[in-house]
Amino acid sequence: AYVGEVSQQFRVVSFLQGEAASEPRDGHVPILRANTITKDGLTFDDLIYVLCSRVAVRQFLQPGDLVIAASSGSIDVVGKAAEVRTDFYGAFGAFCKVLRPNTSAVNPRYFAHFFRTSSYRRRISALAAGASINNLKNEHLNDLDIVAFGGVDLQHDRHLHGRAVFAVVVAEVVVVATVVVVVVVAEITFQRFRGFVFV
Repeated sequence: AYVGEVSQQFRVVSFLQGEAASEPRDGHVPILRANTITKDGLTFDDLIYVLCSRVAVRQFLQPGDLVIAASSGSIDVVGKAAEVRTDFYGAFGAFCKVLRPNTSAVNPRYFAHFFRTSSYRRRISALAAGASINNLKNEHLNDLDIVAFGGVDLQHDRHLHGRAVFAVVVAEVVVVATVVVVVVVAEITFQRFRGFVFV
């Protein structure tokens, strides 16, 4: 599967330089930047804030979205990605791209995992090295073959994940049924021997 087949890309929030604030303000939306993307995930302590009117509904981040550093002076930074793991009222700004996985086609966790693999890193480094500036275009990401470079069949893994969840549910049902049987047997035994005196 190709990234472009199982996800959508969204353009960054555009705003004028004078419209950005360094502190929260009424009517403003927090914006993630490329420097908020780390190997350990997203950080939310170095944000800028822009007018709500500058942010389209589809640009607000959702859990499962992948924020990617699309442009940088350093080849090591380009392509760096982190998953949005919690609810966050905000969007993303310059030098970033966002991929939103189609949950009917791919499990978001497996999708995010692909962008942490060494094969992805090598591929992105090769693409960035061939450009005059370290800049990822839409097609660079869309044309990535997850199976070829990540070694992961996302469709298959999505079904495995579903079966694993089903197995957990079945196990929970079995445990509950076992407890019920034990309680019933104990009650029957108590009623049968009630009144007996043991010496």
